[in-house]
Amino acid sequence: MGANRPESDAMKPRVLIIDQDILTRQSLASKLGRQGCQVFEAGGLFEGEQLVGDREIDVVLLDLRHSGEEAIRFLRKIKNHRASPEIILLTGRENIAQSIQGMKFGAFDDLLPPFEVNLLINRVRAAWQCRCRKLQKESSGEVLPEAIKKFAAAVGLRDAPLWYGTVVAQAPLGPSFHPPGPGSL
Repeated sequence: MGANRPESDAMKPRVLIIDQDILTRQSLASKLGRQGCQVFEAGGLFEGEQLVGDREIDVVLLDLRHSGEEAIRFLRKIKNHRASPEIILLTGRENIAQSIQGMKFGAFDDLLPPFEVNLLINRVRAAWQCRCRKLQKESSGEVLPEAIKKFAAAVGLRDAPLWYGTVVAQAPLGPSFHPPGPGSL
């Protein structure tokens, strides 16, 4: 995934700010840019969705104050992708119910403006680190497909190793079944 990025950008969180208010967007972009983030801006959900599709984004700051339910639909759609960015909701007091709904659908965090810049920067860094860990697990093979996880749980295996998935179709099931060791493949 980050292999095509220049070395200087490899350790910079890529942050997308989706907010209809241009002044808020520019202010957040400036503050995050000074902290070493690579920042992209979108004035609406359609533009934001295009940027997520065209670029590898690590963290999305998603404003709920203007778009509410549409933003929740956007969040659900984005979080259905395997390598989805972490999403931090920017909420207003009138959007608390939508913020709770957003957290249920996979948002990383929510912030109620006005907030301290250091809090925003810390939450963006935490979300970026969380995404990096998820991507690392996926690329190292630590993440098993759901079907293999369910099968492993059904036969009483805890933390079945990745090689187990290649043996499942060939394995005889029964009381004497013992999965082969990694060297037997």
